[in-house]
Amino acid sequence: MQKQFEEESWAELESDPGLFTLLIEDFGVSGVAVEEIYDLQSPLNSRTYGFIFLFKWLGEHRRGRRELWDFSTQSKHNVANHRLFFAKQKVSNSCATYALLNILLNLNDITIGPLLKNIKESTEGLDPESSGIIVANTGELARCHNKHARPDAVRELNKQTNGPVRRSVVYSSSKQARFHFSSYIQFDGHLYELDSLKDFPIDLGEISANTAWTDYFQKIVLERFSNSDVHSNEIRYNLMAVIPCPIMEAEEKLRILKANVQILTQILEKFVGSKLTTDKKLGVDERRRRLLLFCESSFKSTKCNDSKCSCYSMPSGISIEQVLSHSVINDWFFHRNRKFINLKLTVSSAQVVVIKKLIALLNYVDSGIAQVKMEINALKERKEQFLVDDARRVHDYEPFIRTFLTAMAEKK
Repeated sequence: MQKQFEEESWAELESDPGLFTLLIEDFGVSGVAVEEIYDLQSPLNSRTYGFIFLFKWLGEHRRGRRELWDFSTQSKHNVANHRLFFAKQKVSNSCATYALLNILLNLNDITIGPLLKNIKESTEGLDPESSGIIVANTGELARCHNKHARPDAVRELNKQTNGPVRRSVVYSSSKQARFHFSSYIQFDGHLYELDSLKDFPIDLGEISANTAWTDYFQKIVLERFSNSDVHSNEIRYNLMAVIPCPIMEAEEKLRILKANVQILTQILEKFVGSKLTTDKKLGVDERRRRLLLFCESSFKSTKCNDSKCSCYSMPSGISIEQVLSHSVINDWFFHRNRKFINLKLTVSSAQVVVIKKLIALLNYVDSGIAQVKMEINALKERKEQFLVDDARRVHDYEPFIRTFLTAMAEKK
């Protein structure tokens, strides 16, 4: 594999979940986001695709770094490693992109887009060194990467490009402190550390069948901290999780809830058989509103025989999570109450109970829809803030500041 690296240079990137989310989108990947982990003691999201760890690099003192961060230093050249995508970092300041690629290109249930698909196909069967060179020579990756760099990082990059080539391959926020991104994923039942500065993936052990891989990762990380000598107040690490896009997940939840509302409305219409709700000119929401008013007014004075029944309360044992599955509709109404269901309205005490509980469940799902809509709006506002923060991050304020200070000096 020929080494080039001259076409594109890479600028330093910050450890920011919004930046990484936007960078993933620039790669052409859909349905994936990044969030920051603030508390290692709390349960982690079990749907996490992978973790990205930013830690303080101790320069060339590899022994110190290994003692602090490596739970296992044994690289295993097994079958899994050959199927596992892993690219070794070959250019300066690119570890953020390498960390992302070492997660994204090992996922089979996401849409990675043409750019990453081409890289995945080009690196199939290659060793980490060759895969790393292909990544380094992909100019479009570098352009996506540099798009989110601060102007001072770009200026520093230009100085380095015009001067001697710096061979350091770690993220460095200053000459005094250097940091590096490393990835962790679950693959074939094992936890792997994918550190792009290493020659091979590191197998951190097999994950037992009854243990979530995120719990195993959490245990490993906490053990590393407990065994380290880091006791200062200095923040020496940052942890981010690569997760399914929360907006898309919430929108899917909303779609299912709306589908359940339609199912519940149809069942209620079968109970009532009211011509009031069959007017095709009426919208779905208006039909449901009139149907509920009709039912509540019709059965308001009807008493059920069960003195312990709370007819308009949420049916016990059903949560909003269960409502997200259509099976709860079929199970609760068609199996447990099949004998009460018919197309004609026969007001018996037992049927009134079912109808009233059906109304309660419909109202409960409606409240769930309102909550999910609020969640979606909040997530979209957060995404907009990512864009605002990114625009502020990449904007070069130096020319304005220089001009302003010059003007102030001239006035004096």
